[in-house]
Amino acid sequence: MPNIQKSEYFEYLKDESCLTGECDGLIFISNRDEIAAAVKSSRPLTVRGAGTGITGAAVPSGGTVLNLSRFSGVNGMGEDETGVFLDVYPGTSLSDLRAAVSRKDFNYFFAPDPTETTATIGGMFGTNAGGPTSLLYGRTADHVIAADIRLASGELLSVERGRHTFDELGCCSVPDGRKLKVKYSDAPPAVLPLLPRKGTDLLDLFAGSEGMLGIFENIRLKLTPVPKHRWSIVFFMDSDESARLFISDALKASKKWNGVSLSALDYLDRASLELFRQFRLKQTRLRTIPEPPGNARAIFAELVSDDASETETALNGLLQICSDAGGDEDLTWAADTEKEIEKLRLFRHGIPDSVNGAVGQNRRADDSITKMALDITVPGKAIDVLLRDTHMILDKCGVPYALTAHAGANHFHINLLPENRRQIELCRSVTDEFFNSAVKSGGMIAAENGIGKVNRDIFRNYIPPEHLELMRRVKQFFDTDGVLNPGNMV
Repeated sequence: MPNIQKSEYFEYLKDESCLTGECDGLIFISNRDEIAAAVKSSRPLTVRGAGTGITGAAVPSGGTVLNLSRFSGVNGMGEDETGVFLDVYPGTSLSDLRAAVSRKDFNYFFAPDPTETTATIGGMFGTNAGGPTSLLYGRTADHVIAADIRLASGELLSVERGRHTFDELGCCSVPDGRKLKVKYSDAPPAVLPLLPRKGTDLLDLFAGSEGMLGIFENIRLKLTPVPKHRWSIVFFMDSDESARLFISDALKASKKWNGVSLSALDYLDRASLELFRQFRLKQTRLRTIPEPPGNARAIFAELVSDDASETETALNGLLQICSDAGGDEDLTWAADTEKEIEKLRLFRHGIPDSVNGAVGQNRRADDSITKMALDITVPGKAIDVLLRDTHMILDKCGVPYALTAHAGANHFHINLLPENRRQIELCRSVTDEFFNSAVKSGGMIAAENGIGKVNRDIFRNYIPPEHLELMRRVKQFFDTDGVLNPGNMV
């Protein structure tokens, strides 16, 4: 192992959650043989990529850090009965993957679009990342059709989608000949990772597993045909009521479109835009984006279609809905070329970066402050009612916050921004309120960002004991000695 001083690998002891861990050593992995050699040591191993997660899943609790960011690149391309696919190594960044498929004569793309393009594909699969366009395209696992996975025992599993699924008795065959047997629970899941149900594909058991079950060595991705027409639009509203009305009417209208899909519909509250304005002034890469109107709320939308006429009809319909809801069409940003669309996506993706910047500023005054981000779904209620009620609760709690939502999925990202220890205590109370509401509605308390170490203790209070036992059973089956990413989730 190379002699690396702690000061040299400090950046590998943390992620975007601001949680900091400790380790005894650091290994940069660049090929399969190095992974196989590392697991032979039987020491605790924390697997990480770019460290863009926000729940501490890649933050070590002792042992050795395996950094896979150098194990990158496209490993092959082909076509089968499922369509066009791409094989990539786990350390490949999303931006590098996009560059690899961006040739003018290649009309396919990788659809998942989380808010950080430096994220690695292994990290995206390990957290089952989604992003704004998950409304239409789903999450990373929906685009993974096979993977080579190194277990802590040293064995390599090659898992293909559709070959191994859980049956009605809770049994699933594994490529090495073993059978994983679990006991299902009738309680609705408050989280998705490590909780198989009848019909669950074995490959999806590794999605969102946060490095706890195995180390990805190769990931086969299904690519999606590029739509002929794509529009990104940002609508601005001067009140929460107008924003809620627009979102509700836009969702209703989209159900009547012919050949046009709404791939994203995200709500960004006034505080989020204010944080972006401040962050934008410090970031050269954001200077090409206009400054959002003052006192505004934004709705980020994307339309995709293969029919130009139908796309224009849908776009004009959204502009009319904007006007009817009290918005100003002249303030709307719209783009239909890849270059301009990328600017609007940079704006959308700049919101989480702005929140992280605010957390970092608060930590300079008090280093006990970490990012407190709630990631919940609340099904069964109209989105406009949920947005109204969510704002009411947050306004009463007395802690600064920034709220965004994947409005088409009743999926909320609530970023609490405590400025002192008293506010940290208030955050715990309001977190309980939101988690209880999500669980009672049959929703999720870790819908997209994961559990990691930051949310582990809270999460254990909200899931049935049989679910926790099931998750531990799955972990033990693949990692008997608990070597991989100890401290995560269970």
